[in-house]
Amino acid sequence: MKDLKTIKALVKAILETSEKARNNDNYLYLLVIETVAKAYHINLKNVPVTDFLYYLSDTNFPPFESVRRTRQKIQAECPHLAPCKAVAELRAENEEAYREFARS
Repeated sequence: MKDLKTIKALVKAILETSEKARNNDNYLYLLVIETVAKAYHINLKNVPVTDFLYYLSDTNFPPFESVRRTRQKIQAECPHLAPCKAVAELRAENEEAYREFARS
């Protein structure tokens, strides 16, 4: 699942069906890994979080950051999949705060 086109298709499909995923990256990532796990017949409830994170780079699960960036790109391209106004404003504030931090 390292293929960005595959990640994009999956993230877009989830954003089209879940308003909550449009507003919450953690929830979006949960839906992504549940979908991937189902495709590979993996029961996530049997995988300890520490093992999941430790072996993440060796699995078919996409990295969290790839999913977040893909969500950001899709929402920029498809306004109908944008987050609610409050979440969009909060993300813009956080982005500006991060830019100031990076400049200092």
